[in-house]
Parts: sequence; C-alpha cells; structure tokens
Amino acid sequence: MWRLRLLMFKKGEGVESALKRVSGMSRLFLLCFLYQFDKERASCTFEEYAEIFRLSCKRIGQIVQELEDAGIVLISKQQGVDHRPKSFIHVDGKFIDELKASFEDCSVDVDEGLIRDVAFGELVPAEMTNLKPLNRLLLCVLLVHSSEVGRVDGLGQSALRELTGFSVDQRRSQISRLADLGFIRALVPGVTGCYLFGSVKTRYFLNMGHLGFGEYARHETLLVGRGFSGDDDYRSGQAEAILKGAKEANRLISRIIHREGKKLTDREYKDLLRVIRFEQKWGVKAKVPDRESTSWEAELSGRLSGFFQDASIKHDAPYLQVKINEYASQLVFVPEEQLLVRENGLRKKIALDLLRGKRSGEQAAFVSAVLTASRVQASRARLLLNGLMQEIDHKGKGEAADNADFVILPTLETDPRSGLIVTLCVSSKEESSMVRRPYWDQKVVAVWGGEFSVVSSPYADASFLEEKMQLTCGLKAKAKQYPKRPPEEVKK
Repeated sequence: MWRLRLLMFKKGEGVESALKRVSGMSRLFLLCFLYQFDKERASCTFEEYAEIFRLSCKRIGQIVQELEDAGIVLISKQQGVDHRPKSFIHVDGKFIDELKASFEDCSVDVDEGLIRDVAFGELVPAEMTNLKPLNRLLLCVLLVHSSEVGRVDGLGQSALRELTGFSVDQRRSQISRLADLGFIRALVPGVTGCYLFGSVKTRYFLNMGHLGFGEYARHETLLVGRGFSGDDDYRSGQAEAILKGAKEANRLISRIIHREGKKLTDREYKDLLRVIRFEQKWGVKAKVPDRESTSWEAELSGRLSGFFQDASIKHDAPYLQVKINEYASQLVFVPEEQLLVRENGLRKKIALDLLRGKRSGEQAAFVSAVLTASRVQASRARLLLNGLMQEIDHKGKGEAADNADFVILPTLETDPRSGLIVTLCVSSKEESSMVRRPYWDQKVVAVWGGEFSVVSSPYADASFLEEKMQLTCGLKAKAKQYPKRPPEEVKK
C-alpha cells in the first residue's frame, strides 16, 4: 500500500521534494508502473507502456523524460527481439526506500485494489465510466484521501494542485466531469480564516456505490425525505436556522441592552422572550427573566447568539451543516442505552473540531446547540430508516447497526417546492436486506404530524429523481456549485 504515498502530499518530506518536480500524470504513471512491475524495473516500447497504462505514446515519452530529469528513474535503451528499441526503466532504490518510510504514518481507508483498477485496470462496465487519464488521476487522488463511505476531508486546493498539476479551470472541469459521470455526489466549498471556524478545506462526497467500481463498489441505498412544512428549518437546514435565528436575536438584544438598569417596556420584554426561546430551542439552558428585573447583562451572558455575532450565513452555514450531518450520522442507529455515552463523546469532538477561542460560556452554548441540531437531524434520518425497515419487513435491527454505515449528504441547493428534510445514504460493504431492493416509494406519517415519502434506490446515477431534485438532495454535484474565480483573476 506504500505506493499510494505518490498520491498524497506531505509538506517538507524529502520524497516530496523529488515529486514536486514532476506532474500529476507522472505520479500516476509511476504508481501504475510500481503496481504492474513488482521488481520496479521493466523493458517495454512506448507503445506497450501506452497500451498497459491507457496513455498516448507522446504522453509516455514526456512522463519518462520528466521522471528521469527528477532522478526518480534510470533509463537505458535496449534492442528487442523484434529489433524495436525498448526503454528499460529502473526506479531508484533510494527513492523507493524513502517512499516506504514516508508512508508509515499515513492511513488509507479505501481498498487498494479499487485504486489500482481506477488507475489503469478494468472498471465494470467500462462503457459506463468512459474515464480519461486526467479523470482517473483526480479520482485516484480523491479515493486515496477518502473514508470507506466516500467522505473526503483535509484535501485542500493547494495540495490538490501539487498532486495533479491542474490549473483552476482544469480542476473545475475535471470535478464537473466526475460529477456528471456519477463519481462525485456533492462538494461543499471550504471557508477561509476570516470567518467563524478558521480555515476549512473543501469537502467532497464520493459515490462509493458506483457501478463502475465493479467488485469494489459498496452496496448503497439512498433515502430522500420531504415534508414537515410546520418545521422552521426543514428547508434550509439546522445550521442556517441557527445562524439566522442568532442574527435576529442579536438585533433584538441591541435594542434592549442600552436600557441596562431600567425596566423594560412591554415590547422590549417580548423581544427578550423571543431571544430566550431561540436559546432554549437549541438546547441552551436560558432562564426566563423576571418581568421586574433590571439586570439584563447577567441574564444574557453566555448566550448562543453572542457566539455568532461575526458569522456569515453564506460562508459558515454550509460548513456547519456538513459537520451537523457528520455528527448526526453517528447517532442514527445507536441503542438507547449507549446514546448518552455517544453524545458525551460528540460534545468533546464538537469542541475540538469547531471552537476557535470564544468565551467559555458561549462555547458551552455553542456545543449544546450543535448537539441539539445533530439530534434533530438524526431523528429525521432515523424516521426514514424506520420507514425503510418497515417496508422490507426488516427484523434484525442490531444487524443493521453492525453491518451498515450511515452518511447524511449535504443539501446543495434549496428548491422551494421540495420541502427537503434530509438525504440519507445507507452504505454496506456486504449485501443486506437494507440495500437489496431496487426501488420503493412509501408514505410514512411522522409522529408530529408531518408527512413525507421514502424514496430509495441503489443505482449509482440516482436517475429515479429529476436532475433538479438530484442537486437539491445532494446526490449530484454540478460545476456551478464551485467557487467562481474573481474577475481580476480571469483578466490575468
């Protein structure tokens, strides 16, 4: 598995200095070469190399020369039995040793055989994938950095540029191509350090159930929920509801706080109650103040809305919702007796992942709010899952928890007609009753009276939904979802 280190970027590594001088396609060729020839040496014509690795002869010549100039391979010419000149390629032994040593503290969750097949092997069925060399390069890089269920974290644009050599336009084009082919389900742009959560890298969601992955494809079912028209955050998601509510709460508080030491008017007291209700909705223990009290600063200290004074709904809400979905996915199928332990673990994880130097009172309020939002999202996903299990008459609930992973996909667009709640991906390495049926569409009545439908399919392209709905549900990424270049950059 150490070969996969070629598709990882580790700043400051000695082996990285050598790789920095070669393009992404040269990295991919070297990866394929090391897989194909176990002794790290081979003698073939350019045409033979091109056929094996599905590249053009011209590209092979450029790659071989680039690797030789970087000192990674040694090349000599040989005369074949057919009197055609062959290139004897020998990978430098010192480079191999450094490569193996630098892989010791790396972890790769995806099956190595899958990455090998994507790089130059047979994808099944081949006519469905139609992957070009640059497509294969990007997909391999994403897979190396992916979890088993397709979540790609920690792969920033600078690292991606180093690994692939893509320009901004090439990167956007290749991602759009993989999205159209169904390999990328969703993409959530990162945020910079000027916003609430510091600098956060772009997140990708791969379709690990794609039929093109053949024997390595996971068994997956997609559940899409709609409805709950009486719920405030059923369209935009919990993160946007929190940030919008905090913005409104801060506006109301600004009209109250200057009257410190004075009794409030009836209108001001109603505004204060609205702020308290917002705090209570998201799990913050906020006491309703005495009507005659004049100490408003004490009543409002440690409030949730104070945490989001500098928040940007446009930039911070998508990332916060992705994190809420991530935490909720861990709560979907947890036995009741283990729920408290899991939630306590999530409290620590939320604080570690998201907090950036806020006051202790606000930190506690923020953690409580994110955990509450995660509970809400998990309950919606669980309702979808229960409807699915009723439909298939699934008996072994414990088996479902043991054998399946749950991923709540991000909502890329909000369609006012959809009433979207959540899109849940049920993913399993082995086939089970939960991912066996090809299609079902079931009506379920929620406990609080809202109605929604369960729609599921294991097919990779989610063709049971129209394209607009695929975008809304986070099942299909499009180029217009990616950050546009500034006008001044385009002029350059």
